[in-house]
Amino acid sequence: MTAKLLRTLALTLTLAAALTLTLAAALTLTLAAALTLTLTAAVSLSLSAAAVSLSFLAAVSLSLLTVKLPRTLTLTAAVSLSLLTTKLLRTLTLTAAVSLSFLAAVSLSLLMTAADAARAQTEQTTQKRVIWDVFLWGESRYDTTIIEALAEEVERRSGGVFTFNLLMGTPAIPRSQNLQMIELRVAEAAMICLLDNPSLHPRAMVLHLPFLPVESRAERLALARAVYAHPEVAAEFAEYGARVLLTSARPSLSLMGRGAFPASAPEFAEYPMVIPGHLGESLVTRLGIDRVRLPSLQESGDALLDGRANAVALMPSAHRLLESYRGGEWWATNFNVGNLDCPVLVEEGAYGALSGEHLAILEDAIEAAYGVAAARDAEILEEWGELLEGEGIEEVSYAPFVLEDLRRRVGEDVAAEWIEVMAEGEEPVDVSVIYEFVRSGAWR
Repeated sequence: MTAKLLRTLALTLTLAAALTLTLAAALTLTLAAALTLTLTAAVSLSLSAAAVSLSFLAAVSLSLLTVKLPRTLTLTAAVSLSLLTTKLLRTLTLTAAVSLSFLAAVSLSLLMTAADAARAQTEQTTQKRVIWDVFLWGESRYDTTIIEALAEEVERRSGGVFTFNLLMGTPAIPRSQNLQMIELRVAEAAMICLLDNPSLHPRAMVLHLPFLPVESRAERLALARAVYAHPEVAAEFAEYGARVLLTSARPSLSLMGRGAFPASAPEFAEYPMVIPGHLGESLVTRLGIDRVRLPSLQESGDALLDGRANAVALMPSAHRLLESYRGGEWWATNFNVGNLDCPVLVEEGAYGALSGEHLAILEDAIEAAYGVAAARDAEILEEWGELLEGEGIEEVSYAPFVLEDLRRRVGEDVAAEWIEVMAEGEEPVDVSVIYEFVRSGAWR
C-alpha cells in the first residue's frame, strides 16, 4: 500500500512540476507581450508563481504520504506545512510584486528612451530632401572645380539630405540665359560669365577691368567676393531674384613668350601677341600691341615656334593644357592683366527656404570649397614651376614701377572711359562708386 502510494505520489509530483514550469514559461511570454515587460521582469514573476505552486503541491503530497501515520502527527505536519506554505506564499507574492514594480519601472524608462531614439532616427531619415538643380555647361574643368567641391561638401555634411544636381554637357538653353532661368525659377542655381550679359549687371563688370590692384589669385578672389557683397552689386542680381553663391575667380592671364622680353610698356608697341577675350582690345588701344588671332588656342605653342606670335597670354593651367610652353623661352610671373569672372548664382527663394541647419551647412561648405580651390591652385603652380624648370624656361618679372605704369596707361584709362560711357548711356548707371571701392583697396 505504501509503495503504491509513493509511486502514485511521485508520478503526480512529476506531472504537476512539469505543468507548473510549462505554465510559468507561458506566463513569461504572455507578460512580455501583453504588458510590454522586459524579459527579466516576466521571468521573475513566473518563477515566483512556480515556487508557490510547488510549495502547495508539496503540502498536499505530504498530507497524502502520511495518511498511515498517527492522526496527530499527520494533522500537525499538515497544519505546519500549510502555515509555512501560506507564509511562503505571502513572502513570495510580496517579493514578486516589488521585483515586478522595480523591473517594470526600469523597463518603461528604457522603452521610452528607445522610443525617443527611434523617433529621432525616423525624423532624420524621413526629413524632406533638398535637391538643387545647378545649370552649368561643358565638361568638368577649372571653372567648375569650386562648384563640384561645394556639391561634395554639402552632400557630405548633410548626410545626403541636401544635394546639388550639376547639369553639365551641352545645355538645352544657352548659357547666356542662365540668369533668366534663375529669375524664372527654372533652376535653383546656375553659373554665369559676366561678359555674356554685361548690361544686366553693369557694376559687377568692374571685375573685368584690366590691371586691377591685385597681385595674386588669393587677392583676386578676395576682391571678387568683396565686389559681389557690395550693396550696389548685390542689388543688381537681386533684381532677378538671385544672389552670388561663390565665384571661380580665375587667376590672371600670364605671359609666355619667346625672344626679347617686353620689359616696359612702350616695348609692347606692335608686339605680336595672342591674348583672348576683352582684355586683348584694351592692350591694342592703349599699348598698341599687334593682336594675333588663331583659329584655335591649341595652336599657341606652334604660333610661338613658327613666329606668328612672340607671346601668349593664358592662365597657367591653360598654358599647360594647350602646351604653349613648347614654344616658350620665358614666362612672366607677375603680368597680372586680369581675366574673366564666372560666378555661381542661387535663386533667392531656394536660398530663403533653407532650414537653419541647411543654411549653416551651405555657408560652411562654401568656405571649404574655397579651400579646395586654393589647394588646387597651389598644386597647379607647383607643377607649373616644375614643368618650366624641366623645359628650361626662364621665369622673369616686371619691376613694380613698370606694373604701376601699365595700370596707369591701361587700367585707369580704360576705367575712366567705362565710367563715362556708363553714365551717358540710354540707361545711365553710376559705376564710379564701385570702381573707387576697388581702386582704394577698401576691400582688403
